[in-house]
Amino acid sequence: MLDPRPETESLIDVALSEPFDRVLDLGTGSGCILVTLLAERPQAEGVGVDVSELACLQASANAVLHGVADRAVLRQSDWFSAVEGRYDLIQIGLLDSFGASGAGVQALRTGDVDLVLTDGTAGEGYVSASDGGLKIVGEKLGTEDFGFIFPKGSDLVEPMNAAIASMKVG
Repeated sequence: MLDPRPETESLIDVALSEPFDRVLDLGTGSGCILVTLLAERPQAEGVGVDVSELACLQASANAVLHGVADRAVLRQSDWFSAVEGRYDLIQIGLLDSFGASGAGVQALRTGDVDLVLTDGTAGEGYVSASDGGLKIVGEKLGTEDFGFIFPKGSDLVEPMNAAIASMKVG
């Protein structure tokens, strides 16, 4: 059973607002995000990795339960050791420390992805260390301090701000 937090639902809504065929879920946990994205995009395929064998087993069970197991590859691994190829969307599941979203930010800096979702503290650290190359866009998505990082001048800033604004209540 998938029972996402409101912040997760907002993340999924934002991810689904753009096209993607390949998704990478780093720190997949229960696979809730990966499974939901694949269920909503029947043409998409995805890879989920987690260091926890138990988490990978739960994610695999969820993929089977929701009919996406044929398009979801789950691997027990640290980030990237068991990951190859290019992805249209990278979702990072561990956003609670400065180093947690480093792989995603590196992919952003090299042009492999167009945006990264991160927590506010880590985002501020990456932006301040980027010599003006990155900026944070948007406000908190929920009760937790998350935000998107884009390269300066990105064409995605305006549509992302609009998507975030459309999710706000009140």
